[in-house]
Amino acid sequence: MNPNIGITENNRQSIATELPELLADEYLLYTKTRNAHWNIEGGDFHSIHLFLTIY
Repeated sequence: MNPNIGITENNRQSIATELPELLADEYLLYTKTRNAHWNIEGGDFHSIHLFLTIY
């Protein structure tokens, strides 16, 4: 099957090679931010909590 999405085969291969690493980095950032959000303590709790709120 040859998808016709306006991207050449060579460019699709390049994207397919890089995409898993990018997605892994994004998921790691999401996980670390979420963990920080749930483990806030101290006097700045409210402001940090609002800053890290994930919608």
